[in-house]
Amino acid sequence: MFRIVSPINNNIALVRDENQRELIVTGKGIVFQKKKGDIIVTSLVDKVFHLKTEESKENFLALLKDVPLDFITVTYDVIDKLTLKYNYPVQDYLYVTLTDHIYCAYQSIQTGNYQSSKLPDVSNEYPIEYQIGEEALSIFKSKLFDGFTDVFFGSLIDKTHTKLGKARPWMIYGYIGCALTLVAVFAIPTSWGRTAQYAWFFIAYTLLNGVFYTANNIAYSALTSLVTKNSKERVQMGSYRFIFAFSTSLIIQSITVAFVDVCGGGAAAWRVVAIIYALIGLVVNTISGLSVKELPEEELNSGIENDEEKKYGLVQAFKLLVKNKYYMMICGTYILQQLYSAMIGAGIYYCTWVLKNKNLFGVFAWAVNIPLIIALIFTPTLVGKWKGMYKLNKRGYILATIARALVIVAGYMGSVPLMMLFTAVAALGQGPWQGDMNAVIAECSEYTYLTQGKRVDGTMYSCTSLGIKIGGGIGTAIVGWLLEISGYVGTNATQPTSAITMLQVMYLWLPFVFEILITILLSKMNVEAANEKLRREKGIE
Repeated sequence: MFRIVSPINNNIALVRDENQRELIVTGKGIVFQKKKGDIIVTSLVDKVFHLKTEESKENFLALLKDVPLDFITVTYDVIDKLTLKYNYPVQDYLYVTLTDHIYCAYQSIQTGNYQSSKLPDVSNEYPIEYQIGEEALSIFKSKLFDGFTDVFFGSLIDKTHTKLGKARPWMIYGYIGCALTLVAVFAIPTSWGRTAQYAWFFIAYTLLNGVFYTANNIAYSALTSLVTKNSKERVQMGSYRFIFAFSTSLIIQSITVAFVDVCGGGAAAWRVVAIIYALIGLVVNTISGLSVKELPEEELNSGIENDEEKKYGLVQAFKLLVKNKYYMMICGTYILQQLYSAMIGAGIYYCTWVLKNKNLFGVFAWAVNIPLIIALIFTPTLVGKWKGMYKLNKRGYILATIARALVIVAGYMGSVPLMMLFTAVAALGQGPWQGDMNAVIAECSEYTYLTQGKRVDGTMYSCTSLGIKIGGGIGTAIVGWLLEISGYVGTNATQPTSAITMLQVMYLWLPFVFEILITILLSKMNVEAANEKLRREKGIE
């Protein structure tokens, strides 16, 4: 696991591992409601970036002010992967210069000012460097498919009708593709020409990340609404999913490097490890897919007659989602959560310049994570006790909103202990929504079917995934923009009054405002009651 040193935004943080190495970790929502000192479970982490010097950390933070997060994480990922693969050490400044170069090139293309390089071809003089550059370009190109394939496979799942169900075929067969392409990435034929090797790597990498993994993951998420109609069971499924994901990720990240060394090190060892992991994943995923059974479509359809099955494409699926007011509320909540997380992530600046102790950021993280874990443990029980998720989510966020208001009071009092106490209470209130969010999405899917006669489970989950990516980027951009207009300069020994005021607004007031807005949305998100009313009107038990 990782301990947060500095939350940066909802999806990225500066952390320390068990060996006290400082790293940058990224993952969807891994820093949400977390602060310095909190724990990030390894299984939630998508990428880990090693920052070897203080300069590299400062450079990373400086990039965040002007460059979208996706450009940074992808560039860092490319550098780390290829330097490891080719055993090719680079200076820390490359992370900054390459990221800046790529982003500037992107801006030039957007404005129509891009010009092809007029530098001479030096590929013969620097064959290894040229090969690394070609592979890097392949990775960048493959990233263009991310997001699009989320929605694409979501739509395909909705249209699937097999003996295995809708989602399970994509989950099971999708991982077969994952296993094959994972091995292929580490098995580029050495006897092939350079162009053929680049093509092999590009195709394998793109298929792994943009096709097969997306198909498997979206299908896995959609199963929440397809294997049971019981809200409590859906909440339990979500909880168990994250528990096993955390544990597995922790194990893999803890042993992989040592495992490669045991296998002899180098490219051949990485290939062996990739094969072993692919086989283990194939077995576990297949067992998981076959151990559950999707409900028959007639049972999922709640007895509604639908004799004229109409085909629909992506556009029609989006229209169905837009017509679902509850799903639009969820989308709004997602955006607000991303904005909330971004402001909380800016707490490192608040702790450094307002509280005068940047180490408090980690302590605040503990004040969030422990209550959040406690809340998640009890969420399934509370859902059953209160006969649904609506009351629990609404009351939880009312508590969280009140607590964040008290955080403001404590902040202006200068009482760090009270700030931590009320931060913990807020996290306790936010926890249930985190635990049952997927179950609420499943209820939204049911609402679409009851009102429109169409099932869009896959598209609904895929669009939610895409929304998280977009919301995270918006939140990061807003933080950078607010810091810039306030006159904040990270390299200064002191900050102007305008910057201090802005940090108070960002860390104290804006999270409170976002909590209010989320509470309002959740108070109107009684999709369970709406579904029950529709079932009664249609005579469905």
